[in-house]
Formats: sequence, structure tokens, C-alpha cells
Amino acid sequence: MDWTRPNEEGNNAGVFCLQIKGQWFEAADGETAADFLQLMQAYGVYRCTRIDFQQTTKTSKYLTPWWIDQFEKGALRVIGKKHWEPRGARDHSGGYPEGATLYHGSRNSERYSRQYDKHLQAGDTLKRRRDEIEIKGQSARDLWQQMHDELLECEKLGASRGHTLHSFTKSSIRALLPIRDTSRWLGQELPKKWAQVAKEPSNWATLFDDEPLQVKPRERKLTSLLKSYRYAKSNFAAPVSLMTAYRYYEHLQATGNEEEASSRGLWMAC
Repeated sequence: MDWTRPNEEGNNAGVFCLQIKGQWFEAADGETAADFLQLMQAYGVYRCTRIDFQQTTKTSKYLTPWWIDQFEKGALRVIGKKHWEPRGARDHSGGYPEGATLYHGSRNSERYSRQYDKHLQAGDTLKRRRDEIEIKGQSARDLWQQMHDELLECEKLGASRGHTLHSFTKSSIRALLPIRDTSRWLGQELPKKWAQVAKEPSNWATLFDDEPLQVKPRERKLTSLLKSYRYAKSNFAAPVSLMTAYRYYEHLQATGNEEEASSRGLWMAC
């Protein structure tokens, strides 16, 4: 362990990881879930590193294979996601008798999404599809704080925290899995500003009552070189300046040449 200090980054920070599975939230009602989440926030020690939101929809027509087919045709796209990948064993007719999963985005990114048929995973007959977002890193911390801000606000207004949590979950999915209908451009190249023109498919938009959240844009990640430069600048700038002045004075005393001492001192400091 490198015993990374609070609010700093490290390769092997000495921390405890607490993971609360979805099964707990499925069994808890909205108020109980809100109590638990607010207790975690009030405790203050924990930092959210990943948060998953999901919604499960009863449907017979719009199961995961339907969505895969639409994405393969080019009739649907997700804003901000260049990559999507269907997984599952296809039969001779092109179906997925054992179930399929449609992934959106890179597994290593902070914002990742998936769609799959929950009834096949659970092994029952009530057909339903699950849409799920997986948020990590700074995006997870921003979403966590935004969720608690809304919970506190609803307390002031005397509103139901359970309803607020449910609404926040659906609004987050709508914002972070922005599916758009691109069927009007089938067989053509998408225009540059297609995301501003394309609308949500009706069978997706009707799943939501509230508007999508205003999500904070992802910040550009710093390279290791830039991090190292900033660290050196903030920690070693004064010693380097002092060494430059010392070399300048030392050479000036030896040669009496001010111009040569200046260039010599800078070269030796570097």
C-alpha cells in the first residue's frame, strides 16, 4: 500500500471497498434505500467510485434482439458512443434463444451501458428487458453528489424521497443512454449535427416521465507527463530557482563575466 492521502490519486491506495449489490436495492423500498444512501453520505468517509442504475421493462416485442437488429441496420444510434457490441449465441434463424446483451461504449470508459433480457437471465417466463448504465470515476462522484442534492431538496419540500430516487434513476438512464432514431438516414452518411436533429424513438421516450438530467461534460484526462510536470512545477520550482541563482553567483565570482555567468548558471540548473 502506498497510503495515498485523502483526495489524492495513487496506484495502490490503502482503502476498504464496500460494494452494495443490486439485490439489496431490489428488496428495499424507496424510503429505505434513500435512508441507506444518505447514511453513507453523512458518514463522510466513503467516496463513490461506481454507481449503476437500471430500469426493467415488461415487453414482448421490444426485447434485446429487436434493439440489436435496429442498431445493425443503422436505424438507431447512441449520442456520444461510437462503439456498440451485441453478444450472445445466435441460432440458425438469427435469434438468441439463450439471451443476448447489447453493450454501448468502451468497458474502460467512465460511462458504459448495456441492455439485456432479464427474464432469460432469471429463468422465468415474464418477458422483460433491462436497460442499465454503469458509471465510474469522476462521473460517478458527480452523479452521486447530484443525487444527494436532489434528495436534500425534496426533504425541504416535503416530497417523497423514494419517488425522488426513482425519478432520478430514470432521468440518469435517459441522459446517459441517449438513444436516437436515425432511420431517416438509412443508406446515407449521417450529417455532422445529426445528434441535434434526431429524436428519441417513441418506444424509448415513453418509458420516461421526466426530462433527462443535465449531465456534467466529461473532463479531458491529463496525461502522466502533464501530471508529472505540474507536480514538479509546484514542488521543485523554488529549489531550481535557488540553484540557478547560486550557480550564477558562483560563476560570477570566478570569472567576473556577468553575461557568461548568467548563461552558465541556467545551463547547470537545467
